Amino acid sequence: IDGGALFAARRQAQNVADAAARAGAQQIDEDRYRATGKIALDNGWARYVARQYVAETSGLESTVDVAGNQVIVTVRRDVPLSLLKLVGIDRVRIGATAVAEPFYGITEGGR
Repeated sequence: IDGGALFAARRQAQNVADAAARAGAQQIDEDRYRATGKIALDNGWARYVARQYVAETSGLESTVDVAGNQVIVTVRRDVPLSLLKLVGIDRVRIGATAVAEPFYGITEGGR
C-alpha cells in the first residue's frame, strides 16, 4: 500500500515539475527576439509562471531557478504512510526536478 502511494505521489510530483518548467520556458523575451532573432527567456516571467503553475495546480512546495535559457523546477511534499506507521515511519518526503528550455524550429537527432 505504502509503496503504491509513494510511487503515485512521485509520479504526480514529476508531472507537475515537468509542466511548470515547460510553462516557464515559454516565457520568451519578445523584444530581444524581435531585435536580434535570438531566443532568450524573460527570466522574471519564466520564474513567475512556473511558480504560479505549481501553486495553482498542486500546492506542492517548490523552488524555481532560471539559469541561462533553462528553467529548473523542483517540487517536494511529504507523503503520509499507512502500514509503515506501525514501525514508526509516519511519512516520507518525495521530490522531483525538471529542466526545460525554449526551443525553436526543427533539428536532426530527435530534438
